[in-house]
This record gives sequence, C-alpha cells and structure tokens, in this order.
Amino acid sequence: SMWVALLKKVDVFNALNLGSFEFTCFAAKNDAVQAYLEKHGYESIEDIPLDELDYLMRYHIISGKKYLNSDLLLKLSFPTVSGDYLTAGVDLDTELRYIDNGEGKEKSFIIEKDIRVSNVIIHCLDRMLEPITMTVWDIVSGNTRYSIFTDALKATGLDQWLDRAYVEINDVRIRDMKSVFVVPNEIFAARDIADFNALKAFFGNEDPSSEDSEMYQWMLY
Repeated sequence: SMWVALLKKVDVFNALNLGSFEFTCFAAKNDAVQAYLEKHGYESIEDIPLDELDYLMRYHIISGKKYLNSDLLLKLSFPTVSGDYLTAGVDLDTELRYIDNGEGKEKSFIIEKDIRVSNVIIHCLDRMLEPITMTVWDIVSGNTRYSIFTDALKATGLDQWLDRAYVEINDVRIRDMKSVFVVPNEIFAARDIADFNALKAFFGNEDPSSEDSEMYQWMLY
C-alpha cells in the first residue's frame, strides 16, 4: 500500500495502468519503503520532495521491456524511465538475483519474482533502489591522478556541465548521460606536460574559456 501511495503521489500509477506499453516494475513492500523513509530522515511519504520522489519512482520502472527474473543479469539493455541503466547480478549462495545500487550501497534483492499483470512484470525488492548521485565531475575531481585534466575542465568551464546529473525535459527530470575519456597525469607527462600551465602553453596560451580556443575544442573532443 505504501508503494502504491508513492506511485500515486507523482501520478505514475495511472500510466502503468494504461496497458498500452510494456513495463518492468521493481516494487517494494511497506517495510522496505519505511526503511527508506527512516534512512533519509523522512517521517512520512508526504515529507519526500516531489521532484525527488518523481525521479525515484521513474528509477524503479523500465519502459518498453518486460524482464523476467531469469533475464536480469549484468547491465540491462533497456533504461529506466529516469534514463538510467540498471545492473543486475546473482548471489551464488542464495541464488537470489539483485539490482546493484553502486559502490558502498547495499544490493536490492528480488524476494518475489515475475508477478505478471497485463502490460507489467513486477519484481518485489527487499529494499528500495538507490539512484546513483555521483557525477562525472565528482569522480574526475576526486582523483589526484587526473589533476591536470581537472584543472583544464575548470579553466574551460566544462566542470559545471560534468557536475550536472539531471536535465529537465517537458518538466520531467531524467539522467543527463555522458561518456568522458579522461587523460591521466602520466600520459601528459609523456609529452613533457607537468601541470596545467604547461598544458595551456602547449595550446598557445589562449583563453581556455573561449569556445573558439584550441584547448576548449580539445576538451570537448
């Protein structure tokens, strides 16, 4: 009942009932929803900010594919409605399948599988999924091995773009997906580039924040 209340609050409940499209839905029982509320400091469902809850519910639903439990392995080829790609695995001891919530987070195990209802297959989880909140910028800037590349991102202003995790499209919040090829310091060192100033000099000391500069265009590349 708490899961249904979450869906209704963000008006996702009716979309799943239309029957015009296929979905895979990862649901949670009341105790799992309650555990999520307590973990994040909410006393009730009503305390969850609407934009956060909307994204959270979309993160639990895959549109366009009805995944059976036996199909849930490795990176799933269809994204969630939030624009994310979930990764599944199997616990060798219990043989239970799970959705991986990322480094440092507990897995969400499927405790009831393949519940078929018209256009939806539902899998019940022992805990709610935890959307990944770390951005590309968090990863790059947090590694000293990438310090020159990090300084170049800041100089060009591209750090702000890489620190953006979500975009709003038609008032819907979805993941802002990116792939970034990062150059570590040792690769720069092989070209006798020891720091950011040397990299800037390599590109002729132009203003790196100018979109016409060679460094800006190189970073985009």
